[in-house]
Order: sequence, then structure tokens, then C-alpha cells
Amino acid sequence: MTRDRRGFAAPFRGKIRGIFFLLLVLTGCVNRKTPMEPDSVYGTEEEYAVYRTLFADTGFYRADTIALMDSTQAWDFLGMDAPWKGRMSRLSDETLQHYLSVNRSRVSLKCVDCPGKTCVLISSEKMGFWERLVPDAEGVVTVSRVGFNRQGTQALVYWSIYWAPLAAFGSVILLEKESGLWTVRQDLTIWIS
Repeated sequence: MTRDRRGFAAPFRGKIRGIFFLLLVLTGCVNRKTPMEPDSVYGTEEEYAVYRTLFADTGFYRADTIALMDSTQAWDFLGMDAPWKGRMSRLSDETLQHYLSVNRSRVSLKCVDCPGKTCVLISSEKMGFWERLVPDAEGVVTVSRVGFNRQGTQALVYWSIYWAPLAAFGSVILLEKESGLWTVRQDLTIWIS
């Protein structure tokens, strides 16, 4: 007994469509991310309050235009000898652990709303052209997520400023909140090029 191709495939046609549909869903609709791809726009108001404190302080950032990398950049404190921690006697282990926890992956940032300053987001692809894109900026700033203690009175953030491929620095900054305002308590440069 012979069957034509159409008759042979008929019992399997529904299953094949189901498998095809499942493959389409898995390959086209599932949002697959590489480890370096930012998750989403994220951050609490307290994190942005910390960022505003850094940008408002002319000792940290003097220019009126902020060129901000569009996603967080964390520094791996555990991957280095930690002489910096000994120089931050006020830093609680709780704040450091929270910093490490929230910085396991990169997240996208929104512009920091800082009075008297303009913020422009820069993608990593455009970082080499930042001077043409944002000529009034002091450099491209990267920030990490902010680690807090449980009381929300201490914050740890990493930030760096890039002027050129071999002209940059990175700092760990410890802040404390008093009377509702964040104040920088310690700024420790951990690398410079």
C-alpha cells in the first residue's frame, strides 16, 4: 500500500505546526541577553539622589554638561587586593555586601536630573566620539549601582571619568545621609591611567 506525501504527513501536520510555533516563540519572542547587555532602566530614587550629589559637587564634576555612560559600570572590589577597604574605616560590611549584590549585572541608566546641569547619555559605541557629541562635558562619566546599608544612611558608589583611552580614573565614594541629604565622606581613587 502506497501513500502519497500528503497522506503520509497528514497525521504529523498538527505536531509539526506545534513544534514550529514553539521554535518561533523560543527564538523570536524570548528576550535573550548576553551577560554584558544591560537589563533595563533601573535605579531607585535614592540611587539618583546619590548621583545628583556627586554631580552637584564642583569638587567632583565641574562642567555644566554631564556625559553619562548609558549603563552602569561596576568595579570588582573582591578581585583586587583590598587596601582600599582598610582606608575606608567608616564603610560597613553591610553597605559593601549590598553594593556587590546590586552590581552583579549592568543596568541601563536614565539621565541624572541635576539642577543647573544638562545630562546626555552616551552609549559605549559612541564613547570614542564623546568630545564631538558633547563638547561641553568634562569627560564621560560611568557610575555603578549604589550600595546602601539597611538604614539607608550610608552609600557606596564607584565612578570613573574618561577623557581619552589612556586618560581616566576610577574612585570609590562613601556617602552618608544626614538631615535628608547625602554628603561625601570619603573619595578614594583606586586606579588612574
